Amino acid sequence: MAINDFIISTLNVSDDMIFSIDTHKSSDKLHILIKLNDTHPTCPCCGGHSKIKNYSSYSYNHLDVAGIPSIIDWTRRRYVCKECGKSFSEPSPFGPENFHQSYAVLNAIALDLHNVRMTYKDIAHKYHVSNTIIQVYADSFIRAPRLTLPENLGIDEISSSMAKYGGSYLCVFVDNNNRTLNEIL
Repeated sequence: MAINDFIISTLNVSDDMIFSIDTHKSSDKLHILIKLNDTHPTCPCCGGHSKIKNYSSYSYNHLDVAGIPSIIDWTRRRYVCKECGKSFSEPSPFGPENFHQSYAVLNAIALDLHNVRMTYKDIAHKYHVSNTIIQVYADSFIRAPRLTLPENLGIDEISSSMAKYGGSYLCVFVDNNNRTLNEIL
């Protein structure tokens, strides 16, 4: 099916890794139902052989497909080691463990964080996530040198048509000793 081939090209998997894939649209979102082939991983604790314990459902926000928000619904296997009895999950090719966004979304967010004209709110709205997720991602993965505040900081507001979200004022930080502009919010 052509749409499945297109969707597979946006995921971080190859054709031979996929056991089954299906798509359906519900409530203005495209759900990508996917199950990967069993790779029989070894136990991360002892290196022993494992068997399938059960399955769990895991979801990732993914990039829009033809302007429709998409979600990867992955049927993830849980394994149990035959030697030591420890349980573990199959590794995720779609995104980091503690994030519910795919690598493609995180990459697009990182590229948009470089755009100085976009705020966290703009980026969050574009990728259908919360402002907090954007802030956590920016704080976790992007290393930027922190600017130090001057010894004598002046704070003022100015009226401007450049202000976003219905506000007409901008906050200005000025170094009062050197008479230089520090920041405009």
